[in-house]
Amino acid sequence: MDVCKTASFLAGALSVYSRLKTDPVVGAMAGLSGALDSGPDDFARGYSALLCALSEAAPDMGLSEYLFERALYDENSFTRAAAHGGLVNVAPPLLAAATHDLNTLGLLAKTTAEQLKELAAEKYPDYATLLRGLPGYRNGDIRRWAHAVPIVGDFCSKNGCGSFARYAAFEVSIHNAQCVLTPVAKADPIRLSDLKDYEYQRGIIEENTLAFLGGHRANNILLYGDRGTGKSSTVKALLNEYQDRGLRLIELTKEKLTLFPRVLEKIEGIPLRFIIFIDDLSFSDTDDNFGALKALLEGSVVSKPDNVIVYATSNRRHLIKETFSSREGDEIHRGDTIDETMSLSDRFGITVTFMVPNKEKYLRIVGQIAEDRGMTTDPELLRRKAESWAIQKGGRSPRVARQFIDYAEAREKQGLAL
Repeated sequence: MDVCKTASFLAGALSVYSRLKTDPVVGAMAGLSGALDSGPDDFARGYSALLCALSEAAPDMGLSEYLFERALYDENSFTRAAAHGGLVNVAPPLLAAATHDLNTLGLLAKTTAEQLKELAAEKYPDYATLLRGLPGYRNGDIRRWAHAVPIVGDFCSKNGCGSFARYAAFEVSIHNAQCVLTPVAKADPIRLSDLKDYEYQRGIIEENTLAFLGGHRANNILLYGDRGTGKSSTVKALLNEYQDRGLRLIELTKEKLTLFPRVLEKIEGIPLRFIIFIDDLSFSDTDDNFGALKALLEGSVVSKPDNVIVYATSNRRHLIKETFSSREGDEIHRGDTIDETMSLSDRFGITVTFMVPNKEKYLRIVGQIAEDRGMTTDPELLRRKAESWAIQKGGRSPRVARQFIDYAEAREKQGLAL
């Protein structure tokens, strides 16, 4: 059997990895057999389709590298089982089917452009020179295919499978009445080193996170304080700092707190550590999501697994929007209700406070950011202009400091006076 028919047969024989049949590269390889039988023109078009699919899907990879990555990150019954305990957790029939598929993909990965072009040249000698002159593609390293099964099994046992292995951050959404964890392809790249001052606050949160990653008991955390002080940025920076150690983040908006049990179903048994991140959290005293948060923090019928922790940010210390009328009300035991709402924030094991900086701290943050960016503007001028900028913005904060430096740096690079 020629190499084209072999590629077509093998691609069609995938079972556990059947989803890869729809992959553009695998599909193009599978179609080459029929294209070759149809004539040199159809073969050239089919071969060009393979080159195009490979260049678009993986411009910096060879065929072997691309297919191996697809094998690593594909979500199927084999990778899900391996993610829950390694190869020892994979049933023998499933392991045998996965082994067949990975061997099949390995054979496809070893198919070279020269083999394909030579086969076509031999079948259509009148077009041999033109067919042999078609551009080639790179196969890349094929050595990993000899140990594909243990490599993929070990990878999944440490990193999870599918999107959990590929992405670090997720958003919760509803699609066709189903709870969906949508990967964030381009998460905020901010790092801890980008954040200035507030070392004490970040130290508390980082220490708790490291305990969590180490499998020790850790607390849910409420990051409370003024806007623009780096609460959300701290959580995102921790994700970027420790995602290589198995940290993942799922952003859950206040409106979707009732979906928490369904989120837990999605991540049950995954060998990763998940921060459930609730940003800008606050409630009115009649908000139905108030009870959902209580259940999330204190536990309900659905218990929170050990690989899940909750980090929330809020501008309100007690999370509840209070009014004078809400304190009056007409309940007989109104005080009990007030105590319940006021104590919601106490259900977080740790509360870390971020307050707006004073003038000295604000200007210090400005100077640190400017130094990081290698700016040469006179420091004293920078300080004066930064303070004027804060006055115009109505207050000082790390966010205002960064916005000012963005402006000042752009002026400096354009040779314009500040």
